Parts: sequence; structure tokens; C-alpha cells
Amino acid sequence: MADELNPQEAGGNTYLAEVERALSADEKRLGKVWRLSREGLNPNEIAEKSGYSKAYVNHCTRMIKALVDSTLPNTTTLMARRYGPILRDFVKRHQEEYLSDATVAEIGKRADEWADECARRANDPVKREEEEQKFERQTSAAEQEEVPGIYVYALPHYLRYPVETSENDETDDRTYLKVGMSERDAIKRFRQQRGSTALPEPPILLRIYVGSNGMDIAEVERKIHRHLAHADHVRNSERGAGTEWFLTHLKFLDSTAELLDLKTHFAIDDSDDDQNALI
Repeated sequence: MADELNPQEAGGNTYLAEVERALSADEKRLGKVWRLSREGLNPNEIAEKSGYSKAYVNHCTRMIKALVDSTLPNTTTLMARRYGPILRDFVKRHQEEYLSDATVAEIGKRADEWADECARRANDPVKREEEEQKFERQTSAAEQEEVPGIYVYALPHYLRYPVETSENDETDDRTYLKVGMSERDAIKRFRQQRGSTALPEPPILLRIYVGSNGMDIAEVERKIHRHLAHADHVRNSERGAGTEWFLTHLKFLDSTAELLDLKTHFAIDDSDDDQNALI
């Protein structure tokens, strides 16, 4: 473990030097985004060079800010539960070589404060209503365009409480996501299904992937479904249940879309800032 810090130095210059040294050596996604940002690249350029989605680059940037300057991420409660485990996993990777006991304790304190704040937000009906309205605005903005493509959505419950949880930075939680397509207008198709009485709550639109002109969207959907099944991202086969629901995560779907030469037309904006999510 690195040399001991005095407790009053935690969060100060020595703390910052240790965290930056650990980020510079980190071989996981946080470290890669950190080094590219230090080269002066903007989020779009980092996404292009790293192969990560812009949404994930933004996610890593918020994590880095939490480590470096103790800024709580301005993320929604739907996405926030992943951040505490990621901070703790960063500590495990670097506490022997780069992080002192005081720095480890400071990061742990931040993770605890973060978890408490996320729980407070998640249990705040006003905050949850604000988030639902934000996602509705994003969907409405995307609805103004008529876009054929592959769409992905999920029920809020399964985003807040994933079916299979992960405790490290390199793997993501798996939960039920619906992967479907429309040859005419993915948003309108989503809207039609969004009003279905068979669903216990309105689903959230997470992605729309689009292909080049002339691409057979129905065949692309079949390829994605086969790929998910072959990767053991289990397809829902319960009798009476929809067969387009898969136990998967967005990182896998983004990668699959890239392999099939699809572009991300719409991605949910999971920050607390109300921005246009069309990218």
C-alpha cells in the first residue's frame, strides 16, 4: 500500500495525486477515458477512439469527477446504483500500489455518501416524477422524426432493480430489455406498445439503432435476437410472455449494433441535466 496520509490530507493535494496516479495506471474503462481526456479529447473524440458509446464516456467522466473533486454525479436514480460498486472496485485494483489508507477511507466515504444520496433520490416521489417527465420529454423529442430501426426499451422497475447485478467495472448488470424493430417508424411503434394494458408501468425508451438505406431491418432484428440467444443473454420463453424481452444490458446491445454497422440515432440521457438525447 502507498505511504500513509494524515487524515486531514484526505481530499487534498496528496489525495488528488494518488487518485490521478491510479487513474493513469488503470487498465479498465475509467483509466482509458481518463488518459484520453488528458490528451485533450472531447467526449465525441473519446468515444470514437475508445470504441465506447458516448453515453458510457459521459458515465465514466462523472465517475472520474466523483473521484477527483468529490462531485456527486448528476445522474438519474435509474442509473445511479452502479456507481458505488465501481468506486469500490477502483479501490480494490489500486490500494496496494497507489492508494494510502486515508485515501481508501476517503473514497469509501464518498461511495457511502453517494449510495445514501441515491437512495434518498430513489425514495423521493417528486424526484422520480421529475425523472419520468424528463424521459418523456426525450421520447417526445425523438418522436418528431420518423425513423425506421431497432428499438430497445425497459420497464423502470427492471432498471432500478436489475435481475442479475454486477459488482465490478468491467461487467454490467443484466436486466430485461425489449429489443424490437419497425420498418416504418420505431418511435411510433414504441408509442403503440407503450400504451399496452399488458404492461404494469410505462416502459422507457433507451435506444434506437438505424441502418443504411436499403438495409433489411427485419433481418437485422433476427440477427440481433440470434446473437443475444447464442451469447446466453436469455430470451424470455415463458408462455404468454413477449419473446422480444432479453436478459441483457445496453453495453452488449451497443456492441452488437456496432458489429452490424448500425448507428445509434437515439440514446437515453441519464444525466440530471435535461439535454437533447439525439446523437
